[in-house]
Amino acid sequence: MESYTISVLSGNGEISNGAASNNSIQFDNFHKAGFIYQAPTGLTGNKSATIMIAPTQTDQKILAIQPTKNITAQKKIIVAKGIVKVTQSATTLYETKTENGQELQNNNITKDITFNLPKDEADIQYKDTNEILQIKPENIPSIHISVKDPNGSILNTVANVVTAK
Repeated sequence: MESYTISVLSGNGEISNGAASNNSIQFDNFHKAGFIYQAPTGLTGNKSATIMIAPTQTDQKILAIQPTKNITAQKKIIVAKGIVKVTQSATTLYETKTENGQELQNNNITKDITFNLPKDEADIQYKDTNEILQIKPENIPSIHISVKDPNGSILNTVANVVTAK
C-alpha cells in the first residue's frame, strides 16, 4: 500500500514505465507495475548495472504493519552490446556491424521493405475441420529481428521494439 521508487544506481541507462523515462520513478501499484530498463546507447562491451526498488521515504505510513523503511531489493544485471539483425525472407535489411568490438559507421544496409499483400482474406485464412477460422502464417508479410551479444548468445529477455515512424 506504500509508494515505492525504482532507481538505476549504476550503469547509466533509464527506467521506463511506458509513459515516462528517468533514472528514478515512483509508483504505488506494485503488483501491476511494469518497467523496462533502457540501456545507454553506444556500448562497446558488457556493462554492469544495479537497479534498486525501495519504499519511497515518507513520514506517513498508510497500512504498513511493520516499518519498511530499510526494506529494499537490488538486482544486478549485465548489459551486453547487442548485435541486431533484421531480415525479410532471406534478405538482410539491417545488421549491426562491428570490428574489434567497435561499431562501424554506415552500418545500415539500404534496402526497402516491400510486402506483397494478399488480395483478400482467403489468402491468409481458412476454416479448419471444426469450421473455425485459422491463419496461414506463411502468407502474412513479416520481418524477423534477432539480437545476439558479441559471443553469439541469443537475447533471453523481453525486448521492446520501437520505431521512429
